[in-house]
Amino acid sequence: MLRVPILSWSRRCVAAAEDSLGGKPLPPSYMAEYSVLGFFVENPDEAVRVLKEGGFSMGKSFGTDEVLVGGHADLQRIAAVLRDKGMGMELADVVDGLYQG
Repeated sequence: MLRVPILSWSRRCVAAAEDSLGGKPLPPSYMAEYSVLGFFVENPDEAVRVLKEGGFSMGKSFGTDEVLVGGHADLQRIAAVLRDKGMGMELADVVDGLYQG
């Protein structure tokens, strides 16, 4: 199972990446060696509630809520559950901004 953090679109920045990394060191080169996927939503607390109600297994790591994903079908189901509740979601790399600059 892959643990995917649920983060706010407004925190799609270095702070969000640092939260999801939990103090683990970054590799020296961008993306070729390292990537962290995250679900970006408007309201993470509401998304967590909706996903729990939808039967998804949830966790928490370093203060960040995570949904446990077993495969592609889970990703499709997560998107459908959030969409049915009128919530947008983007699956994106959490660390993509860290090596810019």
